[in-house]
Amino acid sequence: MNQARVTKAQAIEALNGTVAVYANSKANAVERLRGQRSALSAAGGQAVPILAKMIDGDFTGLFEEEDDRAIARAIQALPDGFDNFEPVYDVLLNLFDSAGTDSAKKDGVFRALARLDELAFLPLIADE
Repeated sequence: MNQARVTKAQAIEALNGTVAVYANSKANAVERLRGQRSALSAAGGQAVPILAKMIDGDFTGLFEEEDDRAIARAIQALPDGFDNFEPVYDVLLNLFDSAGTDSAKKDGVFRALARLDELAFLPLIADE
């Protein structure tokens, strides 16, 4: 929205006026902009200790020690107010590169990116 120089209302209107190949993705984006839906997912299983490390700012050794899908799930569970984005961007880039043609891994990366985008940008447009 910042790059397009549009308000949240204009973005919602533009999205509603488009025919999307992936209608569910479009609907989810509109719901997120309206504040009706969040990309936040609760961490479970292997993602719980990874999430704790990320919150503490410890990103060392993630790829040597952890499963890619668990890393993506941990990012999806980052709490509101988390703002240590740079290392998470690097993690997601590595996850995407390592996913290759694995659509399930890529899906996890895209879901994690949605949460990161929400953390970074929704506070900027919350009052529009």
